[in-house]
Amino acid sequence: MVHKVIFSISCTLLFVIMCGCNSQELTRGKAKKILKAGWFTAQTSVIHPTKAETDALVAKHLVAIDKRVFLAGTMVLLPDGQHFFISTDTGWGGNFSLVAPVKVRIIEVTGISDAPGDASGKRKIVDCEWNWNFDDAPPDIKSIFADQPTQTANVELRLYDDGWRVVEGK
Repeated sequence: MVHKVIFSISCTLLFVIMCGCNSQELTRGKAKKILKAGWFTAQTSVIHPTKAETDALVAKHLVAIDKRVFLAGTMVLLPDGQHFFISTDTGWGGNFSLVAPVKVRIIEVTGISDAPGDASGKRKIVDCEWNWNFDDAPPDIKSIFADQPTQTANVELRLYDDGWRVVEGK
């Protein structure tokens, strides 16, 4: 009798574990883990400093403001700044990429919906709030960019045979 009860409980637990682990449902928690693991990892981190961040970069002699190019002035990298940034200037100035890319901090997944035109349920749009994570940056840079604003994004995930993966993010 005891063996039958133990066998029954074992079979039930095995069924629950197998069904639960193979779930193809995309939850907010699962989406957040996927975004943390693979979103923006291959992209260069382009920085658009705020006024306060620009003032701090100037004070630390990492950039200078060149007012000859544009009425309000454009940021120009100084030699000390070239240790941390490369210019991605497209003519207007002020766009820099970090030499060592920063990571993205996913703050919250705010919604999940079906991708437009997808009746199969294998494409989802994940809405999220995020900001740049400067925790691993050098102290001078970390202190300047400590208060990053929260941004929003819509990221498309697609269900493949091995699970959900990021397809595109905006």
